[in-house]
Amino acid sequence: MLTTKEIQGITVFKSDARKGKIGKISSTVFSPEGNKVVGFIIKRPDLAMMIKRSDVFLALDAFDEKDGFIFPTKGAESFDEKAIKRLKLDWDSCIIWENMDVKSESGQEIGRVGSMTFNTQTGELSSITINDGISSQALIGLIEIPAQHLMGYKDGFLILDDEALEIQASGGAAAKAGEAFAKATKNITITQEKGKQAARAVDKAAQKGGYALGKQLKESKGMFSNFKKEFDKARKGE
Repeated sequence: MLTTKEIQGITVFKSDARKGKIGKISSTVFSPEGNKVVGFIIKRPDLAMMIKRSDVFLALDAFDEKDGFIFPTKGAESFDEKAIKRLKLDWDSCIIWENMDVKSESGQEIGRVGSMTFNTQTGELSSITINDGISSQALIGLIEIPAQHLMGYKDGFLILDDEALEIQASGGAAAKAGEAFAKATKNITITQEKGKQAARAVDKAAQKGGYALGKQLKESKGMFSNFKKEFDKARKGE
C-alpha cells in the first residue's frame, strides 16, 4: 500500500541508471469512477529556468522503483496519449482527488481530501484521509474513511455516502483529533474574516507549490501537446 502523499515529489528518470531526469510526481490520477489509480502527473523542470514545459502522464502499470526513484518500463507506451490509448481511459473524466472538497450525499460539507491510500499493484483505492480544509464549513480534525464509502465526483466535490458521517461522529481517531485541536486552540479566537484570509492563503500557497487542487482532467486540456517532441529531443541529447 502507498499514499498519494508518499509518492508526491518522487523523481522520475528515463532509466534505472538515473539518467535523463524527466521531473517529479506532483499528483495522482484516478479513474473516472474515482476508486482506482491509473497513473501520475509528472511536473517537469522549466527550460533554462524560464520556459514552462507541459506536464507528463505516467501510467501506473508502466513504472518501477529503484533506490527511491521511479523509471518507466514500457518506453513510449508508458506516457501520455499512448498510455491513455493503451489503457482505454476516458481521460477527460479522470480525476485528481488531492485537495478536493468533500461532501456527503445529503450535501453536508465534511472537509478536504488530504491523501488516499491505494494498492500499488492494482491501483485499487483503500482509504481516504480527510482533513479540516480551512475553507470548509465543518471542522473535523483528521479522519480516515474506507474506500467503500466513496460515491464519486459531482460539481467539484468528492461525494461520500451518509454512512461516512457516522465514522466522523463515532469517536476514535476523529474524536481524538477533535480533542487535540480543542486543547491546542482553546486560547485562540479566530474571526470569520481571518478564517477566510487563511483559506485564501492556503489555496494560493498550494497552487504556487505546484500541487493541483482536486479536479477532473478535462480542465487540463493541452497538457501533453509538446511532450513527445521534447522527449525525443532529450533522448537523443539535443
